[in-house]
Amino acid sequence: SISMSDSKVEKAKAVDEKVEDPSTFRVRIENVEQLTYEGVLSETKRVNGFPWKLLIYRSEDELITRVLCRMTEESVVWRCAAKGTVTLVNHLDEARSRIKAFSERVKEGNDCFDVDLCDWDDLTNERNNFIRADAAIVQVVLNVGGMSGERFRKRETFDFLSPSKISDVILIVEGTKLHVSRQILARHSS
Repeated sequence: SISMSDSKVEKAKAVDEKVEDPSTFRVRIENVEQLTYEGVLSETKRVNGFPWKLLIYRSEDELITRVLCRMTEESVVWRCAAKGTVTLVNHLDEARSRIKAFSERVKEGNDCFDVDLCDWDDLTNERNNFIRADAAIVQVVLNVGGMSGERFRKRETFDFLSPSKISDVILIVEGTKLHVSRQILARHSS
């Protein structure tokens, strides 16, 4: 017999599907039954010049999509209006997909919002056809307007292959010497 500690349970993970429209996210959540509050992240996409990302997670008994604007990394003061839809795709009939509309104002200090997509029981109910092969698809169409920003940060660029005034340590990665600054590494690490 195999105990739970002997068996390996894979975590949920996000796989971004390619779509033509730059304002559309389409994320396949694999191992969806293992989705937790930590959730899974999409890739970052630029919509009207602002960087956006999705965090899809399970909260209590609901499937939640958090829409995050990552503009704080580029500007000190900014704001915009975000409108659109979040869709939980029905694998057999897209017309029966679960769609929720949103309209939110986001700004520095309030850079995300949650859309409660459905109850966990609705997601896992086989008759709803939201899960196929332990994967669900969440699609977000995002329209961004009313944008403003001040004091945009200049993006830092570095040549790590040669020594500079600010480099104070050398990292060797796959045989290549990288001249880096501990302070800059700390600032860009999470």
